[in-house]
Amino acid sequence: MSGKIIEMATIKLLPGKTEQDLLRASENFQKDFVNDLKGFISRELVHVKDNEYADIVHWESMEDAKAVLTQEMSSDACMEFFSLMEVDETNPEAGVSHFKSLALYEAKHS
Repeated sequence: MSGKIIEMATIKLLPGKTEQDLLRASENFQKDFVNDLKGFISRELVHVKDNEYADIVHWESMEDAKAVLTQEMSSDACMEFFSLMEVDETNPEAGVSHFKSLALYEAKHS
C-alpha cells in the first residue's frame, strides 16, 4: 500500500444521535456513495470515546481523495451521514486529515 493516501475524519455526534444512527447512516453512505468512487480502497468506522468516532478511508491517490469533496454535497447518502455530526459550517473540511502511506506491514500467518 506504499504511496496510498489515508484519510481520517473525526466525528462528534450531535446531541440525541446514537451509535446505531451513525452505523445505519454509515451503511447507506458506503452503499450509495463510497463504493463506486474512483480510487476507493477501504473504509473503517471506529469508536474513539463517548460520542466521538473516526472514519478512516484508504485511497489510491490524493487526487482521488480530494475529488470526493466536490461530489459529497450532491449526495443524499452523504447529507444523511453528515446530518448526525457536529460540522463547522464555515469550514466543512475541519477535522479531515490526509496522510501518505510510506510502508504497510501485515501479519504473516503460517
